[in-house]
Amino acid sequence: MLATDMVVRDSGLRNYLRRVPPNSVLYMPGLDYGNWHTASLLDYSGNAINGTIVGATTTKHSSGLYGLTYDGDDYTHCAYSAALEVTSVTLSFWYYADNGASGYIAHMPYTTTWSAPPYQAYGCYYAASEFLIFQGNINGSDVDIRTAGGAHPTANWYHCVFTITNGSQIAYVNNAVYGTTTVSGGDITYSGSPRFGIGVRNPDALGEYSEGGVYLLNVQSGVISAAERNYRHGVERQIFGV
Repeated sequence: MLATDMVVRDSGLRNYLRRVPPNSVLYMPGLDYGNWHTASLLDYSGNAINGTIVGATTTKHSSGLYGLTYDGDDYTHCAYSAALEVTSVTLSFWYYADNGASGYIAHMPYTTTWSAPPYQAYGCYYAASEFLIFQGNINGSDVDIRTAGGAHPTANWYHCVFTITNGSQIAYVNNAVYGTTTVSGGDITYSGSPRFGIGVRNPDALGEYSEGGVYLLNVQSGVISAAERNYRHGVERQIFGV
């Protein structure tokens, strides 16, 4: 998560990061560097769904940005909260891609049992032969947005925004439409008391860790407006130097 030399110097950018996006149920801007560097990643949404950091390390990237980096066996998990069980959702984050055959980047599980699919209420993962796979669980069935072909990229920043409402899914990468799917009349499905995970498929059973970094993670109830998405992408590009 984020803490940069530039943000420390620029009160305008710091104020931007303290601005909790509308309808946020989870917001982790990484302003609490002294805290999350040791144990916790704080949630600024007001719901106090703080993340417990397991193994992730602090790295200063060439952009001058400090962040939590996952190397294939690290993760962050949040306590269960019904606030995250939304039926209409926007999941957004910046992702610094690294190597890895497959892994879950940011993920709200469908259930805590994991005895049978479907596995994911909403989230994003990747495979060696596919760049990013956005997945929602709509009316008990996994519905994916994916593009086949090509190796997973490395050493690049990607702004990812994923929305689900009434069975309609849209994924944006770097503020351009990456893909869409539609399931008529569908709602997001949940079972049990799942915990939100970063860098891992399931914070309870573990497995399928991702490699790379996840920054400025935000979960909002409802679908972000085009104006808000454009504004946030424009400001955050300056923070990340891309």
